[in-house]
Amino acid sequence: MDWTPWIRRKMAVVAAMLLPALAMTLYVWMKWGPRWWVDPPAYDLVFSALDSATPGGRGLEIRYGVEDGKVLAVARHARGGTVFLRSLYYYDRDSGTARRMSLSLPARLDHVADGQVLGIFTFGGKRVDSHVTAPDGYRWGENPDAQPGAAAELIFGPKGAYRHFVEKDGAVWPVPADGRVFQDVRFIGWVIPQTDARRKDRAARLAGGQ
Repeated sequence: MDWTPWIRRKMAVVAAMLLPALAMTLYVWMKWGPRWWVDPPAYDLVFSALDSATPGGRGLEIRYGVEDGKVLAVARHARGGTVFLRSLYYYDRDSGTARRMSLSLPARLDHVADGQVLGIFTFGGKRVDSHVTAPDGYRWGENPDAQPGAAAELIFGPKGAYRHFVEKDGAVWPVPADGRVFQDVRFIGWVIPQTDARRKDRAARLAGGQ
C-alpha cells in the first residue's frame, strides 16, 4: 500500500492548522516582543496638525515653535486663499491619547499682524524640548505610506502600520494609540521635567568639552 497520498493529505491538514497560529505568533512577537525588554516612553509630547473644523482667514496660518521651553503660536501671512488653521495636540504617553489644546483666536483674523504671537503654552514645571530624540532615547518617527491594520503590521512590522510613532530599540508605540488619523502632523517637542532638562544640558556641555 502506498501511504504517500495519505501522508500528504495529513501534512496539508496540519499545515493549514499551524500556519494561522504561526502567523499570529509572529504578529504578537513583532508588535509586543521588544516592549518586554525596552522600557515604555518616559515623556509626553506635543505636535501640531491641521484642524479641518477651524478655517482660518484669507492668507493666514498658525505656526508653532519652541522658545525657552514654551510653545508659541505665531500668526503668519501666507499666499493663497483661505487655509485651515493648525491646532496643538498633547500626547499623553500613559493613556496613549492626544487631546487638542485650546487657543483663543481674535475675532477678526484678517486684522492679525504677521508674526503676532497668538498664544503661549506652558506645562506647569516642565519644558518642551524640540529635539527629535528624547532624553530616554525614544525618537519621533513618521511613515506617510503606512497601511493601518494587523495585516500591515504582520507584513511590514509596526512602523509599516503607523503613520506617527515613537520608537526605541525596536519598541514602537503609535501616536495616538487609538488609531486616530491627523492631517499634516508636525512634531513640536517632548514635554520633560526641568530637572531632566538641566541634566541633559549638563551632559551636552560635558560632551562638548565646555
